[in-house]
Amino acid sequence: MIRSYLINLERDHDRLAHMTGLFSAANLEFERIPAIDGRLLSNEEFQDFCKKHPLPNAATWGRGQIGCLLSHQKAWKCFSQSQQKFGTIFEDDLHISSDIEALLRSSLWIPQDADIIRFETSTNRLLLGKPVFQYNQRQLHKLNSTSWCAGAYIISSDCVKKLLAVPSEDYNTVDAFLFDKGNSRTAKTLNVYQFSPALCVQDKYFKEGPRHGFETNIHESETETLGFFDKISVGAIIRTLRGFKRVQFQA
Repeated sequence: MIRSYLINLERDHDRLAHMTGLFSAANLEFERIPAIDGRLLSNEEFQDFCKKHPLPNAATWGRGQIGCLLSHQKAWKCFSQSQQKFGTIFEDDLHISSDIEALLRSSLWIPQDADIIRFETSTNRLLLGKPVFQYNQRQLHKLNSTSWCAGAYIISSDCVKKLLAVPSEDYNTVDAFLFDKGNSRTAKTLNVYQFSPALCVQDKYFKEGPRHGFETNIHESETETLGFFDKISVGAIIRTLRGFKRVQFQA
């Protein structure tokens, strides 16, 4: 069994109840990781963090982005103490496919070189390699482009060691840190895989049924959105012609 870790703020009882119900329905257990609320940082703590962890391209940190990164780091550290080869990190605002149960029962299907396997959709188009594994209607692909969102992913113990050893000046918002191949030196070194269709989607991007109203909580919105202008932009057309595609959620 691949152990699961759920990032959840102390005050978010409704989200915890929601995710507990999803895990129970999937016959899975999880360990709760108390999230760090960046909005509670003092001005001195906030300024000190920004000074020690400068973002590329003169970007500025948001308090929520700091809290999100620190929360994921907390989950990585907790997993690193488990002596397990793989762990799964979840945020608490997700819709989850029933296929997750079977995939988390064993790690034998995971490619040997995998650092991270994304369960989630992305808010941008992705360039995927040839499928290397299939379960039901889902295929696992090597991810050959930048991606956004970090709400649900399997991570290897070797990858966690690498991430926790990254110097502070190379930190970034968590999804950019892990998946932005253009601006993150760390992301360029990681072997990342993506399920398509995806097994998870954040509530704010869920369009296949009723939402729960879970808006962004411990961090700000991702860099790209699923807006009208993105769908018809010249850049989107070019990416589509190059083979980039949307990865949709499938329950």
